[in-house]
Amino acid sequence: MDSELIEIFLLIMCFVVIGVFTWLIIRHGTALMGFTIFAAFFIFLTNLSAFFIAKVFFLPMEATTPAHLVVWAYTLAALLAYALGVWFAWRPLRQGMRRLNPFVAEPKLILVFAVVGALITLFASVLPYIPSLSPVLFQLSMLIQLAFLGALSSALERGDYGKLVAALAIFIPVGMITVVTTGFAGMMGSFMLQPLMLFLFYRKPAWWKAGVFAAGVYVFFMVASVWFATRGIIRDGGLQGLETSEKVKSFYSQFAKAVDASIFEPETVRNASRLRVDLSVYNILQADWMGKNEPYSKGRSLFVDPVLALIPRLLWPGKTISLGDSEFINRYTGLTLSNSSISVDTNMTFEFYANFGWPGVIIGLFGFGYAMAWMELRLVRPGNSLTTILVLAILLLGLNSGGRRAAAMMLEKVPAVIGAVILGKMLESSTLLKTRFSLAAPPRPAGSGLPPLPPRRLRRLR
Repeated sequence: MDSELIEIFLLIMCFVVIGVFTWLIIRHGTALMGFTIFAAFFIFLTNLSAFFIAKVFFLPMEATTPAHLVVWAYTLAALLAYALGVWFAWRPLRQGMRRLNPFVAEPKLILVFAVVGALITLFASVLPYIPSLSPVLFQLSMLIQLAFLGALSSALERGDYGKLVAALAIFIPVGMITVVTTGFAGMMGSFMLQPLMLFLFYRKPAWWKAGVFAAGVYVFFMVASVWFATRGIIRDGGLQGLETSEKVKSFYSQFAKAVDASIFEPETVRNASRLRVDLSVYNILQADWMGKNEPYSKGRSLFVDPVLALIPRLLWPGKTISLGDSEFINRYTGLTLSNSSISVDTNMTFEFYANFGWPGVIIGLFGFGYAMAWMELRLVRPGNSLTTILVLAILLLGLNSGGRRAAAMMLEKVPAVIGAVILGKMLESSTLLKTRFSLAAPPRPAGSGLPPLPPRRLRRLR
């Protein structure tokens, strides 16, 4: 079959996938906090965005090989499998399950998480990279992002805009400082699309809102193009020696000067996608390389390597597993990159394919979709403790970018969960946070389309 016809079919399937996820949200009346749907959206971005943008705007593309078609096809099939996993996990929503947004039940959590997350973020930004500590601090620093999402959902449900303003007053300065001190967009990057998704689909989802979200994604790529053109100012030492306030002023003034009319052009948007967002080049190289030059891992990297990764080098000096991105990507693509030349994390489709080929990607994303949807549904069930909320939130925040290598996630998530448990127990016992969550919540009137109201009075720890 002509590759152009296959590409047209795959473009149609892109719209089918978008339609399925929009229908999924509308059918359940909400996207909840957005974690589950955002993870699928992020996989679409990292595997399909360059192809999709080029086709929609009739832009020239590089020569398409069979490996391109394999990657685009298995990604689309796997995203449909992901949607099926969500459908099964969200069955309680269709049966009328009562929901209780923890940030509505206990508004104090918004400011507590924002302050704790900000302190961890600023502390981590001044530390040199410490392999055993830095990934954990990064995971816990995402509490500031959780506070932003919580404040936005609370404002949408209760009209509590005061907490939203307070959360933004912490989130924006910390985010801006982090950008100029680390040289990475961090929480000011692609994460900003999740609050937009939450704003549009938390309540009263509608088909037209998908168009608004698409426009927001286009704007994101416009801003990203400016970021890619100016981040060298930070990374090449252009701000070295300046005070933090001067770094912020200098960089963002140069960022503003770099904005011109060209950022509106589809070609600029496509180039921004290809430069850093769409990572399918690694999947394409992998599809060409695997089987012929490298045997499939057959579960080793998914199930054995994560266990081995937890063994400290102190106990295993000759540890054979390496978590470097370059080593992992080189093995399954035939590239010869060094750690200093690569700073990307492929999403989990890369590892699923490395283990079981394209069937592994489809089955793997079905399981991933079910797990994400189950955890997010558990997050909004009445009766959660503060520790449970923290653990679920840290896992969801860490996975809503489509995941990464299993061994690396194990090294990050296990210590982060332990840290979340410790932090949760500390906050539960703190005199500054005396409330706990009700085990049940009264339902909204039938047909209101709104989540259940929180209890007016929460029981207090004495």
